Amino acid sequence: MDAPRSRGPARPSSTMGWLEYVIGGTAVLISAISLFVAVNANRTQERMMAASTWPYVQYGTGNRLPDDESSITFNLNNAGVGPARIKSVQLLYDERPMADAASLLKACCGATGDRVLTVTSHPERVLVAGEEMTFLRYDEKTADPAVWAALNRKRFAVRLLTCYCSVLDDCWMRDSHRDDPQAVAACPAVPAEQRFRG
Repeated sequence: MDAPRSRGPARPSSTMGWLEYVIGGTAVLISAISLFVAVNANRTQERMMAASTWPYVQYGTGNRLPDDESSITFNLNNAGVGPARIKSVQLLYDERPMADAASLLKACCGATGDRVLTVTSHPERVLVAGEEMTFLRYDEKTADPAVWAALNRKRFAVRLLTCYCSVLDDCWMRDSHRDDPQAVAACPAVPAEQRFRG
């Protein structure tokens, strides 16, 4: 007697094969959509993180203190929401870098050095959000009147170049002769003799 022949595995009906392709295609489509949503959510979170740590350094100069005393000031303040790491500050007069307040007063205003008394601080530091720093102050009551008057007129010709970064290492270059800071990949290296030291 002959043994019955095995027919092999049963073949699925054509409807079953079509259904498997639809289910497989749907799974791939859902995976692709999930990946797209995840990537966009990550980008949104990165932008939100950058916005929540964004510093915005501003430069200003004045000639009167809050107590109504006459004093010429040069200031940096952080109007952003995150800390600003000040990497370099260059104070230029006639496009020449000034290393300190005495150099500026000699170059712009004819100071001889015998009555140059300024209050300065080193501007390369961290400014927290909302903080203002006066990095140069020249009081009228202790100044040579001619030098003080000259600086009061010429302080707007001073150009300040400030490079600063956020805590996420996003960096900007602030030029006091432009409206907005420019984004830069990194702060440029500035030779020590060209930096303002206060």
